[in-house]
Amino acid sequence: MEDHKKANLFVVGAMRAGTTSFAAVLSEHPDIYVSPIKEPHYFLPKLPKAVYSPSRFFSLTDYFRKDFPKELHIADVNTLAQYKKLFSLTGHQKYLAEASTCYLSAPNVAEAIKTYNPEARIIVLVREPLARAYSHYAMDVALGREQHSFEIAMQKELTLLEKGELPWYSRIGMSCYDSAIANYQRHFSTVCIIELEHLIKNPKETFKKVADFLEIDLFPDLTFPKKNEAVHMRNSSIVYFLSNLGVRDQISNVLGTRAKKAILKVSSTNKPNGHKLSDSTKERLLAVFQKHSTGY
Repeated sequence: MEDHKKANLFVVGAMRAGTTSFAAVLSEHPDIYVSPIKEPHYFLPKLPKAVYSPSRFFSLTDYFRKDFPKELHIADVNTLAQYKKLFSLTGHQKYLAEASTCYLSAPNVAEAIKTYNPEARIIVLVREPLARAYSHYAMDVALGREQHSFEIAMQKELTLLEKGELPWYSRIGMSCYDSAIANYQRHFSTVCIIELEHLIKNPKETFKKVADFLEIDLFPDLTFPKKNEAVHMRNSSIVYFLSNLGVRDQISNVLGTRAKKAILKVSSTNKPNGHKLSDSTKERLLAVFQKHSTGY
């Protein structure tokens, strides 16, 4: 692969910290090409099922053969040929970008990206840790991966943390930014850190920071779009049950986009469901985040 065809801009996370909206803005800049698969996760040996559990009707091979370059949110791209193809339609853009949100927390990814392209630039989006953890939880509920309340889910993870058994892809683990960011800063001299809260309040100022970091022209006047927002399900147990039976895959495969959106609208609510924490659990979580996400 020629150097100019290598990805050289990585938005490495954090998950649920605005990376989808951020990548959408990047893609509007004439100097930036964003991969049609926003999160290819090529530099992970394998994506955990807790993070990525595609429909059994989905085939990545078929996507590249029939649907490429249709936009796709996430995939588990595991061959160099597939990864090359993601950037095969580039023109003269200065940056070829992707935004795989597991790259921040997953072990050995910074080293793998450094081996692939030591001149790459890294952008990290962070979010208030507890809010990020809840958004992660709400996503898992909506996808049928979780049926318990936020309180119970966090208690389980705190127990695993105390035992030294907490996975890197846990909700708490992915809200602990310090060591992950420090690891990227050890491997790359060009790392830009952006707080989601500041980005939402001051998009123009934030994207000027991004333009300066990338040494490109300013982004046009813009508002930060809301994409991939958390969905709050009315009954997590039913969603969990149907998902594990495989019924959800069947419905998704048969119904069109409009019908799926209608079902989602009926089964979801704008109000968080099961998000409350006891004072003791909240205090324990905040103590963890104060230790491991010192920016907050």
